[in-house]
Amino acid sequence: MTFEKVLQVFDDIIENDPMYEIVTTSHGYALLEWCAPQEEWSNIEHLPTPEVMLEKLLDMHRNFLTWQIMQDAGREELTLLEQNMVDSKCQKLKRECQKE
Repeated sequence: MTFEKVLQVFDDIIENDPMYEIVTTSHGYALLEWCAPQEEWSNIEHLPTPEVMLEKLLDMHRNFLTWQIMQDAGREELTLLEQNMVDSKCQKLKRECQKE
């Protein structure tokens, strides 16, 4: 697995999510989380390896999908079926990143 592969798989997801951005720093990649109401970065995660990058992006995407479903349904919890759907989507992304 490489940084480039993970970034390729998550390109559209990152591009369409105004809350997160990945930048290259002198210490490697970093995942920045933007807090729109406060107009400032609220969290920064160092991504030292492709594996760490993958796990952070999967967490980010899982949280987004969960929030989106709950907002649409007007609930504060996912059903088992919805949770399985979120897990399935994240597993698919993970498999894509791990392909040679």
